[in-house]
Amino acid sequence: MTPSVPDARAQLLSELQFSTEASAKLLTTAQVALLFGVCDRTIRIWAEKNWIPSIRNPSGHWKFSASEIMQTYKEGLQQVQLRPGRISHREQGA
Repeated sequence: MTPSVPDARAQLLSELQFSTEASAKLLTTAQVALLFGVCDRTIRIWAEKNWIPSIRNPSGHWKFSASEIMQTYKEGLQQVQLRPGRISHREQGA
């Protein structure tokens, strides 16, 4: 039985956070997509636009440095946490 998406994401995060070889490890498009919770195509678009650090190998496949992706992932989490909450129009007038 394959693990659910949240379980697979948690397992990948655990491997990356506690790996001593994370700086040398390269991730696939599918692994990065799993981490960010988007589809593979989205990751390829982000890579093409240089929105995430990436390497394209001679056969045309995208690879991603685990340490750089983890840094990008953590920065994204911080931005989400720092974003101010939405205030409804009812609360603004009160």
